[in-house]
Amino acid sequence: MSFDLDVYAVRVPKALRTRWQSALAAQGLACEFRPDFDPDTWTGGDVMAKCRIDPKAFDGAEHYGGRDFVTGSGLDVLHPADFAADLDGLLEQCPRPVRPKLAKATRQFYFYTSAGRSPEVFRFQVYAAATLTVLTGGVLHDPQDGEFLPAGTVLKAAATATDWFEKSHATRRRAGKGWSLQDFRNWTAALKRAVPEYTAERGVAH
Repeated sequence: MSFDLDVYAVRVPKALRTRWQSALAAQGLACEFRPDFDPDTWTGGDVMAKCRIDPKAFDGAEHYGGRDFVTGSGLDVLHPADFAADLDGLLEQCPRPVRPKLAKATRQFYFYTSAGRSPEVFRFQVYAAATLTVLTGGVLHDPQDGEFLPAGTVLKAAATATDWFEKSHATRRRAGKGWSLQDFRNWTAALKRAVPEYTAERGVAH
């Protein structure tokens, strides 16, 4: 079963890639997005990232081993003409205090992962969506439970969700062992299975 999160951005700041990476680092995820990822031009595909977790950032962070690994999430970016019809329905479901923000959405960022997602993938997806919500002054919509989260509450919710997810997966970890991660070697290897494909020589997706 897939897991989806939608961020409805009110404003998209300049240098979003750099600001987004800094916001993730402030939450203990030192991330570098795939070289060809530009939030202003991206339409869809796998946003892979090189990531290193600060071992002291949160309870259980030491299980990530303090080394660079590969993670990522699917991400589609839509403009008002593409999501206007869906937005009308969401506004009817949205709590009244959050409705004015949602009504001002200028872009939709749709994050998705497939069934069997691992802890590092879930953490990246949730925090990528949460920090983007803060940066854009937007609203995060969790369609799994119908929840709408404004920027002021989204980081606390992200911490709760990832803590629960990692504890629920802890039984799969052998005593004294950390999570099984894909070590980052280089971008060519990291993006071998990513969509769209990445050509290291050109530095662009095709």
